[in-house]
Amino acid sequence: MKKMTVAALAAVLLLLAAGCSKSPAKAAGAAKGDAGGDPAAQTAFAVATVTAQRGQINDYLALSGDVVSASTVDVYPDVAGKVTRLLVELGARVQRDQSLVEVDPSRPGMNFVASQ
Repeated sequence: MKKMTVAALAAVLLLLAAGCSKSPAKAAGAAKGDAGGDPAAQTAFAVATVTAQRGQINDYLALSGDVVSASTVDVYPDVAGKVTRLLVELGARVQRDQSLVEVDPSRPGMNFVASQ
């Protein structure tokens, strides 16, 4: 329905612009009974009209791209060590003070054992 309204409005504006584009010399000649010059030199515009109907507009845009959030949070560990287990999925909602990973704080050269 929106497309039909826009098309009808564009057609009306086009007709108005065509009707208002006479030069002052041609307008004076037409007032004296002159036909306005050579008919082949006149511009003609094709206009199509349709009856407006109610219905759904099923137009959509298919776009690709990256979704970027308005805010981000950087997470830093309290201790250094090797991450042994992830406790949440990437993009999951978490609460304050929730454990995200298990970290083994063992030093290099020692055996890595999961700490709780």
